[in-house]
Amino acid sequence: MKPKANIPAKETDLKALSMAELIDAAWHFSYATLWQERMYSKTAILLAKKHIRYYLVSHPLNRQQVFTQFIQRIMVADLCVTANETSYLCKPSAWFNGRNRLGFEATLSTYTIVQSVQAADNKFVQGIAIAAQSYWDYIRSPSPEIVSECRSRLLELREFKLIQIFYNAIIYHQFLHPKSQEICQSQKSSTEG
Repeated sequence: MKPKANIPAKETDLKALSMAELIDAAWHFSYATLWQERMYSKTAILLAKKHIRYYLVSHPLNRQQVFTQFIQRIMVADLCVTANETSYLCKPSAWFNGRNRLGFEATLSTYTIVQSVQAADNKFVQGIAIAAQSYWDYIRSPSPEIVSECRSRLLELREFKLIQIFYNAIIYHQFLHPKSQEICQSQKSSTEG
């Protein structure tokens, strides 16, 4: 596998994300992956985000580590839901509730099992790590290069479903996150001028 490109080139090009931006990005990824096309009230979404916030702030890892682990667990949940066509995924506000042992909490045991498989030989483990890190990079500094690099690396692993998950999350984040839209507009203006 070819080494990862250093995109963006400078750490100073990347913005630090506020907790609110991380929560929004985590919600966007979760919604696009697990509940796309389902409608929820603003109250239900705010409650889901409250549970996501609790997870992100109460975890002992640094922000990047806890965020990328969260994203990987969402991809593991999608794998489980896809594998078990009869499984029911409750609404996000209940699924993210830490007291719901059948929701997000249940992904920890599966995530741990998936991670324990020899990562060097497990293309899915490599793929979820690539997709999660690429999503982290993208929300900090949206660029087509990050999307292209992620796609290329996932294609090498033949993880087509993860490419689609990544694309869906990027699209959802792009259209619902006002700062992403502003950044893309400013990048477009600078290339046109």
